Amino acid sequence: MGQKDEANDMQISLPEAMREFLEARVASGGYRSASEYLAELIRRDQDAARREGLENSLLAGLDSGPAEPFDEGFFERQRERIRRAGPGESQAS
Repeated sequence: MGQKDEANDMQISLPEAMREFLEARVASGGYRSASEYLAELIRRDQDAARREGLENSLLAGLDSGPAEPFDEGFFERQRERIRRAGPGESQAS
């Protein structure tokens, strides 16, 4: 081990008011360190971005037109279309 992993080190500059707030949050006992607090904020932001992406996908689906029922051959036609496209080719219809 011995060698420090630089990818885990980051220095950020904060205005005094933000630094004091961060220190107060850590001191309140909810977090072990400023890094843990910031990592939690980033995780929450990542979750929000994922939810937003899912919501956008759902809205795009709703805007794509009326739903059509699947018939008996739907999935077989999809498999065949994918086989014809081959590896690495676009499979969008």
